[in-house]
Amino acid sequence: MIAETIHKDYSEWIINLRRYFHKFPELSYEEVNTQKKIISVLNELGIENKSIADTGVLGVIDSGRPGKTIALRADMDALKIKEELTAYNKDYISTSQEVMHACGHDGHMAMLLGAARLLKDNESVLTGRVKLIFQPAEEIPPGGALKVIQEGHLKGVDAILGMHLFTHIESDITYLKEGAFMASHCKYEITITGKSGHHFRPEGNIDPVQIASKFVSTIQSDLKNNFAPTISYVFGFGTIQGGEQFNQTPTEVKVSGSYRVLGNAKNLEVVEKTMRKNLEGLMQSHRREAFEELPKYSLKIDRGYPSLVNSSKFTKGALKTLGAQFSGVCDSTDPVLASEDFARYLEEVPGTFIFIGAGNKKLGLVHENHSNKFDIDESVLIKGSNIFFQITLDFLNNPKKYI
Repeated sequence: MIAETIHKDYSEWIINLRRYFHKFPELSYEEVNTQKKIISVLNELGIENKSIADTGVLGVIDSGRPGKTIALRADMDALKIKEELTAYNKDYISTSQEVMHACGHDGHMAMLLGAARLLKDNESVLTGRVKLIFQPAEEIPPGGALKVIQEGHLKGVDAILGMHLFTHIESDITYLKEGAFMASHCKYEITITGKSGHHFRPEGNIDPVQIASKFVSTIQSDLKNNFAPTISYVFGFGTIQGGEQFNQTPTEVKVSGSYRVLGNAKNLEVVEKTMRKNLEGLMQSHRREAFEELPKYSLKIDRGYPSLVNSSKFTKGALKTLGAQFSGVCDSTDPVLASEDFARYLEEVPGTFIFIGAGNKKLGLVHENHSNKFDIDESVLIKGSNIFFQITLDFLNNPKKYI
């Protein structure tokens, strides 16, 4: 069995790569050193590669034999978080005072490089081609996936596979799920303009603070009334800003936040329509004859990533393949309201996105993604490489099972 080629040397090699990336994190579209390291490793493996999407890398393993093309993707960017020293990270804690890999992207790159080594070592049994996409800027919309697609790197790709490490899932569990698996998300900014004035004459003012407060206190119930109970969503407030003087009614108040919705784009439209209806009602209820055009509002919505929807056939094929190779592989999990720009790839070609458990309560590795103490059970990295490898091999040999 080819899986027997995975041994201790591979695991140590992959872990060392993860620790290198963790020690030298870089923010979105600043992954210059990371890009150089990936290119260096691919060159050592004898894998053709080039720079893409500004700070990304594309590697290609071409068997020279006819067949399908599968793309494997890892994200590269870190977060603006200052890492805290723990019992585990003293040898690889971030060298930056304000940037760390707090979401597992260091592990994703290491797993994909491990898969690249496995695939290259077993190139004689491959058919078709494998594209290795090391993508920058997953953390900031519109995201690096869009640039990868715009540059044409999905052309000729028949299917795509991606993974994510999560520490709220124990390291012996791997989740796959057909259909909607992660949520779309949007950012909103509301500006409410009233009429400023002294507090001693409230009849001469229109208070945007009160209006904003009513929006905050009523929008959740409005959304609940407009969504079916089966629709998963979350609506949150991030900032409320306004006023300069304690005894003055301000001219305007700004409210910002985000919302996430599972499912198709029509669900996003429900949120936007509900927000506008709520705000228009508040404008009407606070309007006065003396101020015909006030109060007024503006609503700006920036749509981030679409909902991530795994293709049914590909996911079923992957479940069968992994179920025969690993324990703890299951689809008995609920979708999550986190977002991922891998969703953009799945709008273009069939494929699936896999959650790999990286937490370990016994070892105390329990701090969740985006924590300043985030760390992973590194023993799962070799499993991630092997998952990439096994699905790729099976897909290239049995594409009708997947697409």
